[in-house]
Amino acid sequence: MKQLDPLEQFIVNHREKLFPEKAPPAAWDKISAKLDTPAVPRNPYRTAFWILVAAILAIVSYWYYAQTIDREPQQTMEYAAIPDFDEVQSYYRLAVDQKMEELYKVHDDATIDDDLSLLDQMEAELRKEYQEAQGPFREMILSALIDNYQTRLALLQKVLEEVKAKELSESIYHEM
Repeated sequence: MKQLDPLEQFIVNHREKLFPEKAPPAAWDKISAKLDTPAVPRNPYRTAFWILVAAILAIVSYWYYAQTIDREPQQTMEYAAIPDFDEVQSYYRLAVDQKMEELYKVHDDATIDDDLSLLDQMEAELRKEYQEAQGPFREMILSALIDNYQTRLALLQKVLEEVKAKELSESIYHEM
């Protein structure tokens, strides 16, 4: 006979105290009665019907997905991107005009217009490409146009800061 470890030995010695509840005698009879009753046979046609419904649903879902995946990006680029760009464009044009006005008040020099003419040429070229582009390239060109406006605004801000710093240093020099 094999030796039991102390925990197993304790359980064997105190089984009645650990598990005081016993199943009623009628419980085993009810369980065996349920096991002896024959199961209701399944209708094989019903199972096949649900498999067929699931297969049709999967095919229709895939077809719908394949139809919409090609169309959605084009619709959003052609119809939704342009009105947003008009708002962005008007914002940047207003900001550039304000910076130009502020710069002309501080420093009236035509060389700034020469510097910005390159950005104007790039904008005209991007607009021409936008008219000819299709699909995702249109959105890339819109992004490039926005970058052009941001560059123009940053350039004007930098020139404005330098002109103000130069005028400040000249005014300090003249005061001395």
